Amino acid sequence: MKNHQGSIAIKIKKACQRDHKNDRNTRLFDEATQDLSEEKREEFREWAATYRKNQKTWKTLKGFLASHKEFGVIFVKMVTLFLSEAYQNEYEEWLSQAKMNLPTKVLLREKDSKDFYLWKFSLTIDEIQGKVYDYENEIKRSRKCIKVL
Repeated sequence: MKNHQGSIAIKIKKACQRDHKNDRNTRLFDEATQDLSEEKREEFREWAATYRKNQKTWKTLKGFLASHKEFGVIFVKMVTLFLSEAYQNEYEEWLSQAKMNLPTKVLLREKDSKDFYLWKFSLTIDEIQGKVYDYENEIKRSRKCIKVL
């Protein structure tokens, strides 16, 4: 579970890209950016494309999200949607195609795992917006520790 947030972020980055076959946006991108102008949507798409897979720790992911706060919020909104029940099919497709071992895939299918990542991404964006008191300790909490809360 250590760096799966990076795998999730890569999925979101890919969801921001147009489908080259039919030149359409993903459902996830359209829903998360529906309130933006076409120009802002393209700016967001270009910003999301700058995410690098080596930015997989919470510290480096936080730096990426903080590089453009407005777009960081939208990116986390996409994560939240992706981990929701409404996107269960997309999530399952992602897991089935991911290069992970079977026990990891089983673990990531659990609701507690999704809740863990939802909480951590929300915590990170709240920290960027100045809403968190003790981010450094909170972000280090384990999945088991979160489960108790």
